[in-house]
Amino acid sequence: MDSQLVTFLKDTLGQTFVYCPPLRYLSSLGNERRAIAESNLESLRESDYFVNAICTELVNEANEEIVRCAAGLLLKNSLTAKEHSMKVHREQKWRELDVNFKASIKAALLNILASPLKQVTLTVAQVITSIALIELPNDEWPNLVDSLLQNVAVGSENASLKEATLNTIGYVCEALELEDVISLDQPQASKILTAVCQGAHPNEKNIAVRLAALKALSNSIAFIKANFEVE
Repeated sequence: MDSQLVTFLKDTLGQTFVYCPPLRYLSSLGNERRAIAESNLESLRESDYFVNAICTELVNEANEEIVRCAAGLLLKNSLTAKEHSMKVHREQKWRELDVNFKASIKAALLNILASPLKQVTLTVAQVITSIALIELPNDEWPNLVDSLLQNVAVGSENASLKEATLNTIGYVCEALELEDVISLDQPQASKILTAVCQGAHPNEKNIAVRLAALKALSNSIAFIKANFEVE
């Protein structure tokens, strides 16, 4: 473990927790301690163990919802940035991580979509989208679309999973369209459109699922159309 990271987290809280406390501070109303925690966490972002530490707290169901959301946002912000050179730097940092380690993170993120905690799943959807923007153009996450579609297919037994997955599909398609990235073949685009339309169908009894499907349709239609035009 990175000693600087562990020391900061322990000293900041003075508790036995390793990673949760700073996240708890970040999620509290802003004050001087929050500013200090944010500053220190930013300086620790380059640590080799930072991503692992944040992911550990994100997947930990024993954590408070607000802590898990904070961890998810930190992870998302570690993958992208508004400033171009920093965005490129953070994307490269992700690419340099061990392939098996990244695979375990992605599998964990997909599993979290089944959580009944809506804010957690919405945060995870953003993280998945950030990774997709890095990996899909280079075909580095080839099973993402199929995994999401499988969630929608089995979602009849888990409405929250279906809703979270439809939200994720919408986010991913919207982000790829905004970045002008065409990375799906026509069959994949057709499957996404079919899944989203099924979710929005009047036969879908869960209102939250139907709303998520309608939002996903709105977010994905331009991207799907662009994929069809390329084909």
